[in-house]
Amino acid sequence: MPVFALYYFRLLLCTLCICAISSASVAAQSTDTTSPHDNTVDVSQLDNLSDLRLIIDNVDLTNPDTVHLLCSVIDRAGRHVTGLNPSSHMVWNNVVERIGDDSVAITGFKVQEVREQEAPPFSSVFVIDYSASMDKDITNVLIALDRATGMLRPGKDDFSVVQFDEHIRTPLTHATNSSALDSLIPFFDMGGMTAFYGASQRGLRDVATSNKNRVAVLISDGVDNASLLSANDIVREARAAHARLYIIGLANADHSVLERIAEQTGARVFFPKKSIELRSIFENIYQLNNTYYSISYARPKGANQRTAGVALTLPDGQKIADSRMYFADPELIHEGRSIVLARFIESKMSIDEAFEAETRQIVDYLREHPDQYITVQAHTDTKGSFAVNERLSRERARVLAEYLVQRGVNRMQISSVQGMGERQPLYPNDQNDPRLQQENRRGEVVFLERTTTLRDEINNGRQ
Repeated sequence: MPVFALYYFRLLLCTLCICAISSASVAAQSTDTTSPHDNTVDVSQLDNLSDLRLIIDNVDLTNPDTVHLLCSVIDRAGRHVTGLNPSSHMVWNNVVERIGDDSVAITGFKVQEVREQEAPPFSSVFVIDYSASMDKDITNVLIALDRATGMLRPGKDDFSVVQFDEHIRTPLTHATNSSALDSLIPFFDMGGMTAFYGASQRGLRDVATSNKNRVAVLISDGVDNASLLSANDIVREARAAHARLYIIGLANADHSVLERIAEQTGARVFFPKKSIELRSIFENIYQLNNTYYSISYARPKGANQRTAGVALTLPDGQKIADSRMYFADPELIHEGRSIVLARFIESKMSIDEAFEAETRQIVDYLREHPDQYITVQAHTDTKGSFAVNERLSRERARVLAEYLVQRGVNRMQISSVQGMGERQPLYPNDQNDPRLQQENRRGEVVFLERTTTLRDEINNGRQ
C-alpha cells in the first residue's frame, strides 16, 4: 500500500475510534450501576483495618504562615474511608515537621473532615497533551475525561479544557456537564510538538479567575519542546493561582522534572504505566477534592525544605502514617531545554515557511536576552541511508544558524552548530507515517543555562 494511502487509512481508522468514544462511554455507564460518588466507606463498616493507608495528597501553600495538609485514608479496595473522628487527638495524635536535622512536634493543629455533601464547590482545568505521540493514548484520556466531568456536582462544580500541541487552544471554559466535551478539537486536527509549559500557564491563569476552590490537572507524555517557558514558570503560576495541582506523566515524560514541580507546589504526581489507568486516576482526583481530612497548623520557622509527617491511630489501636516533603518558598529547578523552531521539507535544506511565527518568537527572545547562549541542531527522519542523513542534517543546521543570524540573532550567542542525522528521532518508527516523518525533520535550539540572571527573573516573575 502506498505510504500516503496507508497514512490516510490510519487517520480514518483512528478518527472512527475517537468518534466511538462517546457511545462506548454511554454504553459502559448504562451497564455500570455503581456511581463514582459511592467510592467511600465509613470506618464503622469495615471489619478489617489492617490494610488502611494514610496519604498526604496535597500540601496547600496558599497562606505563607499556615500549612494545610489534605489527607485521605484508603482501604484495600481503593475506597476513601470516612468517620475517623477529627476532633479526637487520640485518633490524630501526631503531627511533626522535620526541618533540617531537627524534628518539630506540632501542637495546636486542627483536623477537619470534609465529605462530599458539604465540600466546597471547585473549578477544575484539564490541560491535555494533543501532540502526535499521544495517538495511542488519546482515546483513554478522552474516556477518562468524560467519566470525570460526569462526576461534577450540578450547580456547584465546573471545568475547563486546554488542548495543546505546539499551539495552545481553549475550546471550552467553565462548563458544567460532560456534554460540553463535544466542542473539543479532534486529535487529527492537531498533533504537532509539545507546548506543555505554555499550555499549563494558560490553564492555571484561567482557573485562577474562579472564586471557587481551584484544581488543575496537567497531562503530558513528553518534554516541552515548544514553549519559551520553564518548569520554574509553572511553579510560580501554580502558587499564584492557589490551585490544587495534579500532574500526570505518560510514556516519555521527564519524571524528575515533574517530581520537582510537584515538590515545589505541594502537588500530587502520577506516572501510570498504561493510559487505561487514567480513568481510576481521574476518579481519585475527583474524590480527593470531595472527601478528605484537612490538617492545618502554624508553619514553624526554619529551613526552606522541610518534611511534614502525620500519624493516625485507628479504632483497633493500629497506627498508620505518611510524610511529604515541601518547600516553604520555591527553589530553582535546573533542566535541559530545547525548542523546535523549524521543520524541513523532505530531502531538502529548505525550512518550512509555516514555522515563521515560531521562529520569530525565538529570535525576539534571543535578541532580548543577549546573555542566552544556544546550540543549533538539525535532525532528519529515518528514511534514507545513515550517511546521507548525517550530511543532510549538518547542512540543515548551518542553514538554520544563518537563518537566525540574518533575522537579528548575534552570531556570538550560537555556541555550536550540530547535525544529528537520524540519531535522535522524536518518533523512531516513522517509516510508514508521513506525519511522524515531518515531526522528525526538525531544527532545534538547545538553551545553555544562564547563570547570571535566571534566578532573578524567576524571583521577579519575568518570563
